[in-house]
Amino acid sequence: MIQPQKIREFCNDIIALASGDFSQDFVNDLKLFPFSQECFENWHCCLKEKESDLETKDDFCNKVKDNVESSYGRQLPGFLHYGAFESSAKYLIRKLEEPALEMQKEISDKVKSVLTKLAYKHFAGLPNLLKETKVIIDKIRQMQEHEANQMIKTLFRMESMIYTQDATYSYRLELMEDTEEGSMHINNKGLMSTESVVSLLTTHLKIYYKIASDRLVDLVPMAIKYYQMQESITKLQGEMFSILQKRDLVDELVEEEGTAAEKRRNLIERRERLNKARLALIKF
Repeated sequence: MIQPQKIREFCNDIIALASGDFSQDFVNDLKLFPFSQECFENWHCCLKEKESDLETKDDFCNKVKDNVESSYGRQLPGFLHYGAFESSAKYLIRKLEEPALEMQKEISDKVKSVLTKLAYKHFAGLPNLLKETKVIIDKIRQMQEHEANQMIKTLFRMESMIYTQDATYSYRLELMEDTEEGSMHINNKGLMSTESVVSLLTTHLKIYYKIASDRLVDLVPMAIKYYQMQESITKLQGEMFSILQKRDLVDELVEEEGTAAEKRRNLIERRERLNKARLALIKF
């Protein structure tokens, strides 16, 4: 039966879409992998830009200075207060959450758009099946967008703990000390002014930010790919195959629209007339 075959062909296409199978004859607008890779590269650039802003953005420098001054207590001048470091690091991480969620929304919209276009491609002339497929796509999109958002927010809540292995931080610290600027900031053991403390704290924040951004540069795209591309398409495939198991539903959904059905009947009648004419000629 041709209509169930259309469902299977649609499922084959969305599987190829999820796997990035470029052997399929997809127009560029239907290719998810190049689009998502561009988004992930922009995310990588965003993290790099935030890193370069650590010493150039006045609002961040003022925030660090405020944290240093508000943390002054019993410690002697020149000592770093961990609370000032922690508050500044959390501030840095929070600034990354919104761009991550915006990227997730952008890819979610693209996935829905591509799947809907594929549905139109395969189910043109089958309005009931097309409508049902669009409903399924929208339902899955909402569910997976919620799941992806929750995962990204969980990642940032975890990052707000401000944690890394001692060995990891020590290694990064040694790398920073190897640079002339880093050695000057970190190894300055003399009495330091507030500005010097802020400069030293900024150096430590650059080290920690590099560690955190190295985690997020992969984890955020992995979460988006898992929920928006892999899981969305797996669930859509399951929903479409479940339709094939329901005989009554298939018959209802694959009913052709009037013009398509009329064309099909006309072609069948024309073929029958041609066959009759051919038989008549043979007898003659």
